[in-house]
Amino acid sequence: MAKRFFRIMILPIVVFILFFIMIVSAGDNIDYDYFLLLMQKHKVQEARYTIQKIHTGSTTSNSGGSSGSTSATDGSGLNLMLIDELQEGYVKEMLSMFKDSYNGTYDSAAFQYHLPVDALCGLQNAESGMYAGTSLLQSYLPISNGNVIWNQAYNGAAASEMTLAKFDEGVKNKLGGAANTSFDTGAVTVFQYDNWSSTSVKSSVSGATNGGRASADHYFLPDILNSNNNILNSLIKDTLKLGSKSQSDFENDWLSFMYAGAHNRGSAGFTRYIMGFYFYSSAPFTLNNVSADEILEITNSCYGLVKDYKTQYLSNASILSEDISSQTATYVAVNLAIHDPNWFISEQAYEYLASSASTCMDLYNKMFPNEAVGSTEAWLSLARDNISTYPEAIKAVTGTQITTADSQAAYQCTTTPRCTYSCGYIFGVMNKRSSIYDNKYTDGSQPYVVHCLDLICAREVVSASMFGGQVYARMLTYAGLNNVDRSNPNTYYTTNTVRGSFKPIINETWYSSFVVGELSKQQRDILNTGYNLVRNNGCVYDNEDVDLIAKEFTNSSNPTKMDSVTFMYRVLKDAGYPVTERLSAEDLIQGRDDYFDTVDAEQVEAGDIIIKYNEDGTSSFAILISSVGNTYFVLNCTSQPDLTGKSSGAGIRQYNKAIFSIAESNDESKAGTYFLRIKNRDSVNTIECNYE
Repeated sequence: MAKRFFRIMILPIVVFILFFIMIVSAGDNIDYDYFLLLMQKHKVQEARYTIQKIHTGSTTSNSGGSSGSTSATDGSGLNLMLIDELQEGYVKEMLSMFKDSYNGTYDSAAFQYHLPVDALCGLQNAESGMYAGTSLLQSYLPISNGNVIWNQAYNGAAASEMTLAKFDEGVKNKLGGAANTSFDTGAVTVFQYDNWSSTSVKSSVSGATNGGRASADHYFLPDILNSNNNILNSLIKDTLKLGSKSQSDFENDWLSFMYAGAHNRGSAGFTRYIMGFYFYSSAPFTLNNVSADEILEITNSCYGLVKDYKTQYLSNASILSEDISSQTATYVAVNLAIHDPNWFISEQAYEYLASSASTCMDLYNKMFPNEAVGSTEAWLSLARDNISTYPEAIKAVTGTQITTADSQAAYQCTTTPRCTYSCGYIFGVMNKRSSIYDNKYTDGSQPYVVHCLDLICAREVVSASMFGGQVYARMLTYAGLNNVDRSNPNTYYTTNTVRGSFKPIINETWYSSFVVGELSKQQRDILNTGYNLVRNNGCVYDNEDVDLIAKEFTNSSNPTKMDSVTFMYRVLKDAGYPVTERLSAEDLIQGRDDYFDTVDAEQVEAGDIIIKYNEDGTSSFAILISSVGNTYFVLNCTSQPDLTGKSSGAGIRQYNKAIFSIAESNDESKAGTYFLRIKNRDSVNTIECNYE
């Protein structure tokens, strides 16, 4: 049995690490008098409007979609701030609603876990696809000449009803046959629910006509999105028994992969797949004998089929230029299994794919351009070399020979599962024995972990966890963002997933109310990154739950808690700087000359860092927005209310300068205030540098 195994480790080379930001300290001496003075001048309406926009997290639109309730760009996933660059329209409303769902806006119950935007994009594309001839994910809204009829009066429905935020069953009935229901045959909704009645949960908002509904409305997008999150939470908490984990313990792509599988085969059915049982199997599993950490390790092994490829190959693969349909995703999934040394295909899968070998070969060469095969027969040879059975695959990966009786006892099949849908399976072996199985091998030993996916389920998980970002990029481009290129993940991902560069929100109106003057590119990037965190209304101040804060700093694209120093480092991380750890104020101050220039209070500028270091060792951090008169306007994270109306958390605050006594710059142990500027930061009067 021949296996081709190439691993390319892409190690980012980082030129320099920076640190910075925020003041938290005890909201003492807030200078509201100055703020009132500012509002009495020409900025009165502008300042009020800015504060209200930040407080509500939205810019009011006819669509009802809250275009501003974003979470921070995550540093490990999609750059969600690109949505704010779109003109109001169908694409912006849909993606904004996906983002709102990710942030919990539609929760009718306090869901612990929420699906990321790329999962929604990828899975919807696999299920109902796009309007013909477009790069627009479908909805129940009709389309004419390549344009969705959005926010326009149509066939008896008012303009306000012809939006995704308001379209519901009542509006659909007004449209009758004019509604787009081509995908709504048997299974319902754009996500093709087979079991809508048992898994759906109505959202916390209402459409144009369904305010009194008793159950979820399958024409109403917020109900559909809320039901998706319901399935995700049921899978993680009830079936996988991982409820002790927070969302920050899971990578976004893991959430996408797991949800897509559960959506396709049910929570119990997909869990059986993770354990190598065939679909419709009655194999028992209780998960009572393993820890949550081991369950997570095993699920990560299954998800590793996609993760390893994305980490090592995707950024250089021409596959991103393809229009990924559900059938294309099937071929991609098989190619992943053929290429991965720990995955295999069944004889049935080979027979299913043989007639499409030319297409499979073409996709393989685009997925692995440095390992291209020269002919259809060469691809078929690769595929044949990877046909295996459970006993053979376990021997190939672990070196241990098991019998067909062992395979039957542990996995309920002697060789490989037979697929009900005649498409066959791909399956993987983890070099690990586990008590996750209730049944043992015939000799009483613990079985090795095996995963299997029928090709229909495989295309779902691949679409959701691998190509959701590409669908997102196609939507953005179709809607007019010409600087987004779906073949170049750097243009729509943030820094850590595809080694891209940060793309801050293009929005200068919010800080124009604070008399900032002319700013350089890096100053704008710093302020806009902090501003995006401020608008994440679900993130609260906390300086005690240090384990969760540390996990969320490392993994989460949607942090729920931050302290003062974490806010500072989070802004750096999300702005594209290679920040991997959070230093204490004392360590940062003592080593500041490595990363910062100390500046005089009179020279402090927007984007500079203010650190207030107290006698008792406590500290607070802030990023300066502007210095006006006797007042500093800053971005920071504290337990105190801010100017936007938030009771605590990341916010915009103002302080009287009198509370900041200047520290002696040569005495690191001296309490006081330090004003720092990142070394080599571009200024208005200097050439902008590439700080990546």
